[in-house]
Amino acid sequence: MRVKNWLALWAALVCGFAFAPATLAADETSSATTGTTELSEVVVTAEKRTENLEKAPVTVSVVSGEDLVTRGIDDISEATVMFPSVKFNPISGTTHLYIRGIGAEQDRASIDPLSAMTENGITIPREATGNDLYDVSAVEVLPGPQSTLYGASAAGGIVSVVDNRPVNKEEGYAIFETGNYDLKHITAVENLPLSDVFYVRAAFDDVVHDGYETSGAQAQDELGARISAVYAPSKDFNGYMWYSYNHTGGDPANTVTLLGTSGNHTFPDPSNPWNDATCTPSGAGAPLGVNATCDPFFIGSQFQDFRTNIGGAQFDWHLPGVTISDIPGVLVQDGTSLQYFSPFPNYQVIGTHQYSNELRFTSDSEKPFKWVGGLYWYQETEYQYFSVNNTLIQNLDQIDGNPQIWNEDRTYAAFGQVTYSLTDAIRFTGGLRYSENNKDAHGCNCSAGGGEGVYFTFSHTWPRLDWKVGTEMDIGSNGLWWATVQTGYDNGAYQYYNQSGLLGKDNAGPAPLVQPSTLVSYSSGVKFRFFDNRLEVNNEVYFYDYKNLLIAPFDDNPAHYGNTFYNADKTEIYGDEIDIKFLVTPSDQLSLNFNYNHARAIDFIVGEPPVNYGGLQLIEAPDAVANAGWQHTFKLPDGAGVELNADTHYENGFWGTFNHAPTTHQTAFTMTDANLTYRSANGRWYAGLFGRNLENSAVIGPGAYVGAGTIGGVYWLLPPRTYGARFGLNW
Repeated sequence: MRVKNWLALWAALVCGFAFAPATLAADETSSATTGTTELSEVVVTAEKRTENLEKAPVTVSVVSGEDLVTRGIDDISEATVMFPSVKFNPISGTTHLYIRGIGAEQDRASIDPLSAMTENGITIPREATGNDLYDVSAVEVLPGPQSTLYGASAAGGIVSVVDNRPVNKEEGYAIFETGNYDLKHITAVENLPLSDVFYVRAAFDDVVHDGYETSGAQAQDELGARISAVYAPSKDFNGYMWYSYNHTGGDPANTVTLLGTSGNHTFPDPSNPWNDATCTPSGAGAPLGVNATCDPFFIGSQFQDFRTNIGGAQFDWHLPGVTISDIPGVLVQDGTSLQYFSPFPNYQVIGTHQYSNELRFTSDSEKPFKWVGGLYWYQETEYQYFSVNNTLIQNLDQIDGNPQIWNEDRTYAAFGQVTYSLTDAIRFTGGLRYSENNKDAHGCNCSAGGGEGVYFTFSHTWPRLDWKVGTEMDIGSNGLWWATVQTGYDNGAYQYYNQSGLLGKDNAGPAPLVQPSTLVSYSSGVKFRFFDNRLEVNNEVYFYDYKNLLIAPFDDNPAHYGNTFYNADKTEIYGDEIDIKFLVTPSDQLSLNFNYNHARAIDFIVGEPPVNYGGLQLIEAPDAVANAGWQHTFKLPDGAGVELNADTHYENGFWGTFNHAPTTHQTAFTMTDANLTYRSANGRWYAGLFGRNLENSAVIGPGAYVGAGTIGGVYWLLPPRTYGARFGLNW
C-alpha cells in the first residue's frame, strides 16, 4: 500500500509540475543566483509579537525551514547541531529538551518538561516532540526562563516551531530524498487561493529508513500531513486554522550498554557502538543486548505505534490601537511501544488529551508604550503505563505495571508585559504573570511486592507570581544593549509510591510531594551590526540562581521501584553565549557561535547516609559548546548556482548522571554536517547531496546508571553517520 501511495503521489506531482503556469515559475528566483551585499533581516516572535531579531532585547537562535531542508533535518533532535546551547535527544517518539543544562532525564507523566516546545503558539507535550518537521517557516530557541509570557515548563527556555501559513498565491513544491539505511523521504506541499479572501495549504511528509542499530532498532516509519487555511475578508480580521496528523511507526531505539568500572565508558562492541544485540556476558548475569537466541528476557521485537492529532487556530481582530488574538488548541495522542533497556524489555502505553486557549491583547503602537497581555487556560489528562524490567507476556495487557498513572494538569493564568520609551533610544520593561497550577493523579507501582503493588493518590495546587524587569538602549543605528532580571518556575510533581510505603490497594495513600523548581535569572547582552550590515555580533552573559531544581534520574534503589525524583536545594548556572555571522563576500557567509555554560548543583544532598553532590556538573550540560559554519555559492554562467554548506558542532564532554556514576561520562566530540546543492537558473528544480555526523561519532543521549557487575549504564545513542541525495521541484 505504501508503494502505491508513493507512485500515485509522484504522478500527481509530475503532472502538477508539467502543467504549472509559466508565469508562476518566472516569479521564482533561486537564492543561489540572487546575490546580496548585506545580511538579511530575521523576524522572530520571541515576545509574542513580530519584531526584528536585532531589535529584540532577548537572545533568540533561529533556523529557517529552508536550512532544515538543505541539511536533511526532519525532526527537532537532528537540529541539535544548529543551536549553540541545546541538547535535543530522541527516545522513541519523544525528544528530551535540554537548554543550557536545564531539562528532565525521565519522561514520566507526573513531571513537566523544564524546557518547553510550542507549535504555532500551542504547547506540545513531551510525547509529541519527536514528530517530524516539514513545511516549516522557522524554529526559534529562546534560552533562559520565559515564565512571564509562557508560564510553566519554560524555566529552561522555549523551542518554538512556526509552520508556513497559506498565502494568496498558487505555489507548491516537492522534495525527494534517498540515502543509506535505505532512506526514502518525500515532502509535498500545495498552496491554493480559493478566492481573494480564502487560501488553503496542504503539506504531506513521509519518511522511512532501516534501523541504525544491529537488531533493527532506531528505524523510522513516520507519516505526517497538515492542512491549513487563512480567511482574511478585510484588514480588520484574519483567521488562521490548521490540523495535523502524525503517525510514528518503525522500531524505537534500544539502549546500548556502557561498560567499565570508572570514568569514561566503553562499548561491548567497540567497532560498532550501535550493536545492541551482542551476547557478551556481564557481571549482571545476563547478556548485554537484544538477541532472541541468547537473551532470556526477550519477549519479541521492538515496535512503536503512536498517533497524534493536533488542531489549532489564531484569530486576529485589528481594532484601533490594539490587536485581539484568540489561540485555541487541542491535541489527542495515543500509542504503544516496546523497546529494550539492554536487555530488559520496556513496554509502555500512553494516552494524552490536551486542550488550551490563549486570549491575547497586543498594542499596535511602539511609543511611548508597547504592551502585550492576556489570559491563558490549559488542561491535560494523561494515562501512562510502563512495564519496566518485567518479562511476563501478560504485561502487554497492562498487568503489573511499573508504574501505571492517571494524571490531570490544569493551569489558569493572567499575564502582561509593558515597555515604556523614556527617550527614542532608552526603554524600560516590566512584566507579571499570575498562575494557578493543579495536579490530580492516582496510580500504582503495580509490580512492587511481587505484584501486590504500591498505590498512591495525589492532589495539589501551586499558585505562582512571576515578574520581569528590564532596560534596553539603542547604540547608534545598528546596536542594542539590554539587561533583564526575571523569575521562572516549573511545576511541582510527586513520587510514584505512597508515603507509608505499604503494599496493596487497601493501603493507597498520598504520594510524596516534589517541590516546584524556581529561579531568578540575571542577563545582559548586546547586538551589533558592522560593515554595512555584513557582520553581526550578538552576545549575552547570564546567571541563573535555581532553588529546588528537579533532578529526575532512573533510581536503582529497590525501595523506590525505579522512580525517584529529587530537588537540588541550590543550583547555579552562569555563562556567555556569543553568535557571529559574517557575509565575507556576496557568495560567502561564515557563522560562528559559542556557549560557555557552567551548570553546577551547589547544595544537593541525597541518600542515607546523606551525600552532598554539590559542585558536580548537571546532567547533559557540557561546559563548552561551539558551532562553526561556512556557506559558499558558486555562480554559473547560465544563471544557475551551486551551494556548498559545511557545519561542525563541538562539545567538551558531559555526564549522564547527577552523581557522575562510573562509565557515564561522554568525552569531547565533534559532529560535522555538509551538503552540496545545485539550483537551476529558473528556480524550478534543484538537486543535492547531504551528510550528517560525518565523523560517525557515537554520542550518548538520555539513559540510566544500573551499576550491576561490569555494567555501568544503559543509554540511547544519537544516530550514526547518515548521507543521501535530494531532488526538489518548485512550481
